[in-house]
Amino acid sequence: MTQQTTPHCLLAPTPLMASSVHLLVRCGPPRNMTFRRHLGSVHAQVGWPQEDVKVITSFCVRHKAAGGRQWKEACCGSASECQVSNVDMSEAHQVQVRCQTNYKCPQCPWSDVSTLAAELTSPPVWVRVAEEQMANVTGQRTVSLAWTLPGAVVPQSYRVSVAKASGETWDHMTRAHPHVTLVLSSSSFHVNVSAFNNASESPAARITVAPRATGGDGTLNVSVHSDTSFTIFWKDDLVSSSECFCVEWSSEGRPVAYKSFYEDTNAFWTVSKIAERLEAYRRYHVWLHVRAQKAPCNLKRVNNSEVTYASTPFYFLEGSPLSAPANVSVANVTQTSVALRWVSIPQEDLRGFLLGYVIHYAENQQQETNVSVPAHVHSYTLEGLQSGTVYEVQVSGVTRAGAGVRSATRVVRTLERGSFSLTVVFIASGLTAVVLTVAFFLMKSKAKVVFWPNIPSPEKSIVIQKLNVPSEMLVLETMDALKAEEFETLRPLIVEFRAVAPVSASAALPPADQQIADLRRLPAAASGVYTSMDTMQQLMMAMHGTPANASTHGRVTGSVQEAVAVKPGMDYVTQFLCTMTAAHERAPTCSRPSLHCGSNIAPSVCD
Repeated sequence: MTQQTTPHCLLAPTPLMASSVHLLVRCGPPRNMTFRRHLGSVHAQVGWPQEDVKVITSFCVRHKAAGGRQWKEACCGSASECQVSNVDMSEAHQVQVRCQTNYKCPQCPWSDVSTLAAELTSPPVWVRVAEEQMANVTGQRTVSLAWTLPGAVVPQSYRVSVAKASGETWDHMTRAHPHVTLVLSSSSFHVNVSAFNNASESPAARITVAPRATGGDGTLNVSVHSDTSFTIFWKDDLVSSSECFCVEWSSEGRPVAYKSFYEDTNAFWTVSKIAERLEAYRRYHVWLHVRAQKAPCNLKRVNNSEVTYASTPFYFLEGSPLSAPANVSVANVTQTSVALRWVSIPQEDLRGFLLGYVIHYAENQQQETNVSVPAHVHSYTLEGLQSGTVYEVQVSGVTRAGAGVRSATRVVRTLERGSFSLTVVFIASGLTAVVLTVAFFLMKSKAKVVFWPNIPSPEKSIVIQKLNVPSEMLVLETMDALKAEEFETLRPLIVEFRAVAPVSASAALPPADQQIADLRRLPAAASGVYTSMDTMQQLMMAMHGTPANASTHGRVTGSVQEAVAVKPGMDYVTQFLCTMTAAHERAPTCSRPSLHCGSNIAPSVCD
């Protein structure tokens, strides 16, 4: 008997086993993420791995303030983009992203944390806009721009965008510092500057660099064919060094139009089929720029890309001026001339190239006379007029189309014979007033010196100036001497008389009348001032000058001058007593040993 064996069979997976395997599937996190902040919202854009793209249908974003604890979550129905609102613009935020779970993606882990800087909400502020002509290139200029960003948010860098006003192309560059220097042609340009960080970009600050009406050292001529076509002409040698050009034209208040072209043979180029038709009586400007590049001649970049060869204004059709010169005035009138002044006509009223001005004047409504002056002249003197005559004067501007509107009539009358112009009178009066004023002040200064001489100021005296800076020792010695003299003068003096034989009255003293007469014969004071010692010395001289006293009292030795001489160290009283003693032999006994009368006069007085 043969034993048969049953074959080995594989067990089919049960629903429980399939469910367990399904739960192990996970999708994400995103492969790349981009976040942009704008006006309090966060816009997230994500990219998923290739194997998850077909199974992920939506994703969620959660965020919180940097350093905060509580997350806020929002989910979007798109698998690539999501926008979260109500996010504080002034604070940095942390953001995470994950896919939204579904049957095919039961697990969706959060991505790594991305930190978004605070939102930039204020545009930069211009602080400097400077323009300089380049020294070595006449058709280029440097434009230096500097700005600052208000607020406390520090940007990562700045984005600078430069474009021609014609809209030909934009040039973008990044700067780490808030300033930039551009090299531009004489055309008009727009410059935008904005700050940005890793999550936001500030509003742009915009500035327009105005065109230069005169640019380059070349010569450019324009020939207008119609309101949609014109031709520009330049020198023949230009095409020998350049082959790419750009012509621009515009009018004030109108957009700038342009045409880039290639030319290596002719010295002219015709612009045709202009989109915006040229208008009559409107002034246009045209610029020709040279580009150092090969064909095609479209602008590759803006900064330092072209040089202006030349520019010139033109009209499609000219007309006469719409308005007259303003503020026509009479500056001066004489017997035979009238001086006029006026202000030029506004450019928008010219309607053509101003060739000059015409002065219309007539005498007493007779035949009119016209005088033409150049366009740059704004004053003129009419000469050869009749004296005492009334003239009517008007001024008008002239273009190729003819004279325009005349100014209001000015009626002026020349001066009569023998009369003077008011201007001359005013000038003469002014000069006379100046001369009289100067003469008055000169005479006043001399009269003051004669009648009121200056009194010297004691402060400016040399002696006072020396006394103002004395040495300390000199001041102390002077004060000690003054105190000693004052003590000797005020100190009581005790005099003791000795009994002597009486003398006769006639021999003792002269009569009172004679003494008074002697005093009257004293020499008068000079211009100087006598001190008390001088007066005392003169009195003693007069007393010793009496012959009777000199012969009677023989005890006095020496001359009278020696007797009355001022002794050093003696005050007025002691000097007088010693002199009287010598004269009358009445020697007082000094009660103090310091009294000294001298060696030649009455030595017994101090013995």
